[in-house]
Amino acid sequence: MKGDALGRKFSFEFLCGRVNVSIFGFPDNFTVDFSVVSSRFSLVASSFNFLGAGAFVLHDSKVREFLNLVEKEFWIFVENVVARLENSANCRC
Repeated sequence: MKGDALGRKFSFEFLCGRVNVSIFGFPDNFTVDFSVVSSRFSLVASSFNFLGAGAFVLHDSKVREFLNLVEKEFWIFVENVVARLENSANCRC
């Protein structure tokens, strides 16, 4: 395999939670990991569900919807970047 091993971790903080992104492997064979860590508010909202706190549950639902949208957009971005970079190491520009 060509190149040095990759090993990068990024975290993005939102009011509603944190997104962790890790990239590891080699330039021509790598893995991207995307994970969402819910905020404490989201965890508290889930525990109040049985008390009839519908507003908390609605907020939790919107948070999950937002983070799912972030993940979807992230993967579209990654696919586009990788498509542009494919075989770029072999380019004799």
